[in-house]
Amino acid sequence: NKNNSSGVITFDMTLEADIDGKKGDHSGTNNSYSFGFTAAVGTQRSSVLLCHKNIMMSITPRQKVVRRAVKMRFDWSLANSHGGTDSGQVLLRILSTDRRGMDVQYKVKLV
Repeated sequence: NKNNSSGVITFDMTLEADIDGKKGDHSGTNNSYSFGFTAAVGTQRSSVLLCHKNIMMSITPRQKVVRRAVKMRFDWSLANSHGGTDSGQVLLRILSTDRRGMDVQYKVKLV
């Protein structure tokens, strides 16, 4: 819809792993380990889901750190109307689809 304003959230996702490279100790091919994540942007007030994105990252035993740029678009008007006072904020949650206990959440101010 051309009348809706669009918001963008961008961030670099970093995966650090200490992998010893033992055979049979990974799920993937060519000695690469794959990790899946879901990034979700929503409002704290009213729990409105604004957007989400599935992210796959692979790392090999030779790598220690892998980075990936992530860009997500959402409905700015909807975020602002449910974002709370003082320009509001949204929640960015990054959920691991493979490992328990790796989920993180950030509050991001709408500016």
